Amino acid sequence: MRTSGSGGGSCRRCLGAECQRKSRALGRSKGELTTSIVPTLLAALETEVVGSWALHDAAGLALARIARSEPSLRPVVRAPIHAWFSGSFSGVPRAAVSIGLVGDPQDLELLASLATDGPIGRAIIQQPRVYPTMRTYAVFGLDALTQQHADVALRRAAVEVYASALTSTRPDLVDFAIAGAIAMGRCALPPRADSDAKDLMGLEDQFELLLASFDPKGESGWPRGVRAHVLVALARLTAHLSLDSPTHAALRVRVLSALTQTLRRPPEEALADLRFGAIHAAGQVGRAGLDPSDVALRDALAEMLRSGSDAERPLARLALADDLQRFRRIAAREKEPAVRAAYAVAFALMLDVTSLDLVREWVREARDQDAGVGVCAESLARLLEAAGEHATVPALQQRLERSQDPDRVVLVGTALAVGGHAEDFGRIVGMLTRPAKRGAESALAEALGAFHGQPDLGALIELVKGEAYRSSDRAAAASALGRLAVPDASGWSEGLR
Repeated sequence: MRTSGSGGGSCRRCLGAECQRKSRALGRSKGELTTSIVPTLLAALETEVVGSWALHDAAGLALARIARSEPSLRPVVRAPIHAWFSGSFSGVPRAAVSIGLVGDPQDLELLASLATDGPIGRAIIQQPRVYPTMRTYAVFGLDALTQQHADVALRRAAVEVYASALTSTRPDLVDFAIAGAIAMGRCALPPRADSDAKDLMGLEDQFELLLASFDPKGESGWPRGVRAHVLVALARLTAHLSLDSPTHAALRVRVLSALTQTLRRPPEEALADLRFGAIHAAGQVGRAGLDPSDVALRDALAEMLRSGSDAERPLARLALADDLQRFRRIAAREKEPAVRAAYAVAFALMLDVTSLDLVREWVREARDQDAGVGVCAESLARLLEAAGEHATVPALQQRLERSQDPDRVVLVGTALAVGGHAEDFGRIVGMLTRPAKRGAESALAEALGAFHGQPDLGALIELVKGEAYRSSDRAAAASALGRLAVPDASGWSEGLR
């Protein structure tokens, strides 16, 4: 998590993590899935060519998405994904995510053992220990599994794993800890009942664990990036507190105190990621409703309006906003591209379709070299989705054609793809095999996957099958095929891009 005056990195991460997408399309029929899409992806999963790991990754994730959306296909997909995972040397990290996405509760034990470096995990990857990257992806897999089940025992077992991620401070497990914090915030347990055994975790225990992990003075050993994600997790869980409970009210006060302390830290560059995490978290609490008695947090946010960076100030204003019309008027007067980008993120977080014309105008006026132009384009895409509007912005077509930056390709391409025009879909498919777009394949796949409509998938299917194409091109096509087969509204995979 990084922040800068560009309106880029932190803003886009904030947008990706919090803006819940609507389904971009109706998905494909079960007949099309079983007769065409799934067989194509299964064949890709078994393909052995130079660089086939990328194709396997994309096909496996695509199949898992389909199984999650269409549980009747779970038996068809689960066995090949397990074979892919166990048949490769030392395992494949993304295969752990695919196993979780398939959603079979039987896989809880495997994923938990992989995440905690347990004997089952070591045995299946045939290694003396489960390496950190695999442990991180196993947590993402657990998150994908638990989001599909309301069973408290299953969710409690997953939270125990997330807790282990937050109680180890090994330097090589930073990403593992971040994954644990993200997943913890997405998996609220029921509050403790008097009849619960003492060793059973409840919502209150999650708060205690996260608050201990946050450690505002930094004495825990965790870097600021981990602690920033801990703050966001605390803010998410705050929505599950019952203020009728004195215990819960006290927990909320402690969370707001942690946010306030962080926002009052000096605005030095070394603390930028932690400050951004705090303002992001404060924004979540604020959108749920700041109580008038939350004076200290309000004062800290007000100070951020005066002393924060270009990326921080609009989000601080959003956290405080009780007059959205005034918020829009202030944004409309802004001329600085980087600050416009931050406002665009705020509008997208709210899915405020009344700001659509303003953000569209900012994208039209932006120059390719302007700071935050990509973030504005992605924010525009989210707002177009929310409004159900299918109008392509001509300026985006031109920008997409001449862009050489993979990140810019996905941001602009996504805004273009939600237009739902067949010629735009064909244009982006054609770019996949164009030499000028080498290195941008995964970004183009994201843009294709955002397409709003029911495009003809024939060209993508042929590209996945085509042995004459490079593995990276086929992988991008497989990824887009999975996204289009079952449009994903959960936002679960944002951290895997």
